[in-house]
Amino acid sequence: MAHRRVKNIDYDEDEHGYYDDYYGDDYGGDDYWGGDDGNWTYQPQPKAKSKSKASKAVKGKTDSKPAAGVKNNSGGEKKTTPKKAAAAKTPSTSQQSKSHDEVAEELHGRVKDAGLLPKGRMQQLVRQSSRSLSRAEELVKQDVEEIKSKKEEVTAQAPHIPKMCLVVVGHVDSGKSTLMGHLLVELGHVSSREMHRFARDAAACGKQSFEYAWVLDEGSDERERGVTIDVCVKHFTTPKGTRVTLLDAPGHKDFVPNMLLGAVQADFAIVLADVKDFDKGFTRGGQTKEHIRLLRALGITKIIVAINKMDLVDYSQDRYDRVHDELQTFIEGECGFKGHNVTYLPTAGFVGENLVKRENPKLNAWWAGDTLVTAIDKLAESAAMDGAATKASLSAPLRIAVADVYKSSSGAQISGRVEQGMFKSGQKVVVLPGRGDDSSACTIKNVYRNGEDVQMGVNAEGCPGDYIDLATLQGVDPYMVARGSVLCANNATACRVSSVIRAKIVVFDTSVPIVKGQQVMLYAHACVESATVTRFIALEAKKAPPPGVRPRPIKCLTKGDCCTVELTLQHPICTDPIAHKGSLAKATSLSRVVLRDRGETVAAGLIV
Repeated sequence: MAHRRVKNIDYDEDEHGYYDDYYGDDYGGDDYWGGDDGNWTYQPQPKAKSKSKASKAVKGKTDSKPAAGVKNNSGGEKKTTPKKAAAAKTPSTSQQSKSHDEVAEELHGRVKDAGLLPKGRMQQLVRQSSRSLSRAEELVKQDVEEIKSKKEEVTAQAPHIPKMCLVVVGHVDSGKSTLMGHLLVELGHVSSREMHRFARDAAACGKQSFEYAWVLDEGSDERERGVTIDVCVKHFTTPKGTRVTLLDAPGHKDFVPNMLLGAVQADFAIVLADVKDFDKGFTRGGQTKEHIRLLRALGITKIIVAINKMDLVDYSQDRYDRVHDELQTFIEGECGFKGHNVTYLPTAGFVGENLVKRENPKLNAWWAGDTLVTAIDKLAESAAMDGAATKASLSAPLRIAVADVYKSSSGAQISGRVEQGMFKSGQKVVVLPGRGDDSSACTIKNVYRNGEDVQMGVNAEGCPGDYIDLATLQGVDPYMVARGSVLCANNATACRVSSVIRAKIVVFDTSVPIVKGQQVMLYAHACVESATVTRFIALEAKKAPPPGVRPRPIKCLTKGDCCTVELTLQHPICTDPIAHKGSLAKATSLSRVVLRDRGETVAAGLIV
């Protein structure tokens, strides 16, 4: 079982706050099924060249003129003139006059979908055909058909692969790490020897109740303070075979930026609420509301709400119902989650109740619903049913969002998530934002994905939603790659890189209105950038003005306002404006932004 620690991301030291409502939905533009030229690099082994018959020079001949004859296999001498021999090997005059590039260019116009082949492969086929246009066309068609067939096969299989990326959020001390650590133990992903060591070490520090939390909280500072600081990544498989990448996010208000880094990489979420101290996390001073709003702002639409620590209230149904009703009103009313996309269930993380099985008679007396692992399996099944969105994401140009970078002797090593498109181990990619014309080109190798080792030619395709635990970028300076970089197939299908973006945002319950010239911290995928609000472009009126009345000038933005704004960033970042995507294409983390200022999340929205 693999795991990875995500380092702290930079955040404003003054950030200590919270915010309110997000009502926005995904915005769709014109249908975009754009070509994915370069997403695939088909590289079959070249045919072995036939061994040429070496011409033997006439004994005693020292000049550079051709020999008068060449010996045949029987030892005799076969007379031939150099002029005729040359004529036999020379193509027609029209073909001979064309370069490899010219023949390749002509093939792009003659063969449908020839753009699926990289330029190097096209020229290789031209050379193999000795610049014979008809022969080269035949070879190109064969390659194109093989690539298309492989893509169709993977496209058909991908929706049925039971895998998901799951982030766990909630107020500090709600029991996130303890619950998920105990789940890993119940599923057999932690050995008894490891668990004995965790229990012994926790008891030695006077933190006996943290033994399961230490399965995930591995840092000495986290164990000493008793809070999660970094996002921890683990992989596990449910009894039904669902492969889950687990992202354990911090709950403390000081580490909201780290929580964002985990949430942008997730498909679904588990929200934990402490049934005993519920008000502490749900009022303005807590993080429960803020985390739920951020999930909605980042495009996560399906969640599990685990009302935890039921053992501390003796599995009281009345306490469960009170917390359930308050959460349901907020989640489905204020935040806009659809009721059928939210699963509520009781849990007791420390004793392991209702995680994999339910044994306590007091809970069984009134609860007959899902266990946590059953609810996780149902989330994966619902995702597999969304075949149209999956197909659109597979067909889209490659985007791998880099969440962390490690420098090694073999080059830059990265971790992150495949947002859309497909790739193969050994494929050429470009790193954006790049520096210079060729400095960002590299090869992605040694991929460790979803807790599995991906070798060349064996299960080598990476699909949307895959979590890249570790991959090596060969041929690029490690200092050219950073958290927030994006890997694309080639420059022709690359994402947009800009220091000025437009975003349609919804303003939350901020203590100070948003005004022009205001400095904010912008969060987009793994990027954290200082930004300035430079323009208010269009404010959506809450109700239509009377005929003939001009809309009022936009002076500031307050709670509930939905406005298209222009933001100027200190450094350029990679984005995918939602207007460039089709109605079936899901907005990825490259299309979403969150704005924070003075410890508050003040707004969130979509890049347009």
